[in-house]
Amino acid sequence: MSRDSTTGVYTAPSNSFNPAVSGTVINSTHWNAALDDIETALSTVSATTRALWPTAGQVQDSAFSSGTVGGSANAVTLTLSPAPTAYASKMRVWWVVASTNTGAATVNVNSIGAKNIFKKTAGGIVALTGGEMVATQTVTATYDGTQFVLESLPEGTKGADIASASTVDLGAATGSYVVITGSTGPITSFGTTQAGVVRDFTFTGTPTITHNATSMILPGAADFTADAGACGRAVSLGSGNWRVLFLSKASGLPISTPSNAYQIKTANYTAVAGDKILADCTNTAWTLTLPASPANTDSPITVKKTGLYDLTINLNGKSIMLVDGTTTSTNPTIQGIPGQDFTFAYRGTDAVGNTNLWNL
Repeated sequence: MSRDSTTGVYTAPSNSFNPAVSGTVINSTHWNAALDDIETALSTVSATTRALWPTAGQVQDSAFSSGTVGGSANAVTLTLSPAPTAYASKMRVWWVVASTNTGAATVNVNSIGAKNIFKKTAGGIVALTGGEMVATQTVTATYDGTQFVLESLPEGTKGADIASASTVDLGAATGSYVVITGSTGPITSFGTTQAGVVRDFTFTGTPTITHNATSMILPGAADFTADAGACGRAVSLGSGNWRVLFLSKASGLPISTPSNAYQIKTANYTAVAGDKILADCTNTAWTLTLPASPANTDSPITVKKTGLYDLTINLNGKSIMLVDGTTTSTNPTIQGIPGQDFTFAYRGTDAVGNTNLWNL
């Protein structure tokens, strides 16, 4: 065989056949040898001989990409060269996006006909909703016999809003981030999808999510009641089970209050047994009312005052023994002394016969 395995160039054997001389009989042995050599060269060429592969220019006339992009953000047109004449299953095209899509979109390749562009989700392929094709980014789509399907999506695609209900199907969401609207609930399920799917969500209403140690695992193993602007993130564990990685109120405050934490109060408030109150009097004076029907066995009420405005203690018809040992039924005022702690413990009747008495 006279083929160079590096360059792929074939050289026929030199004999009475090559070069042939006009008017001279070709030797049959030489003719057969030449044909055998050509046959061997064609049948035994190495598939790894890189020089024998067709070049991009040979395959598509130096236009091995999408050619030109036109149309609009939601109705893309592509002009390929050489031009295909029909769509075929698994046909793949790619292009640089001119304008970010704002909703459902189509693509028309070489005027063959507009086809919908879909995207992949955990629940199957769905129409675009907006923001999946971002200006200046390159996208790739494959024709599945019915529509083109984007191969990948930009990071953090927003899906269609989902109404609050007992099942908020995050598994079938059309994006990695969704808004949960309304206050219907309680929410007991996020739907079913494969393990590892992550969803971010924000609430516009005040539904409750019910903790379940198997299918709806919430932080702190406690139910969560949202407020408008509350947000969270959940990951699917598969088989309809989800773990909520975090939840946050719109204010950013913790979703639950530790038992030893102070409650911040800034306006008139009626205390209950065991309260720990941070009375914020920074902007105005206000009144803290003690319980109307306390019991001797109730936990005391602790108050820490901040701010320079006065805090009035409403005794709610009872008396109080002050630190100097005197008693009074007049509502005392904690004046502009910030940072001090006060504890109110109900005694009922003391050793000397005083009744309905708070101790300070």
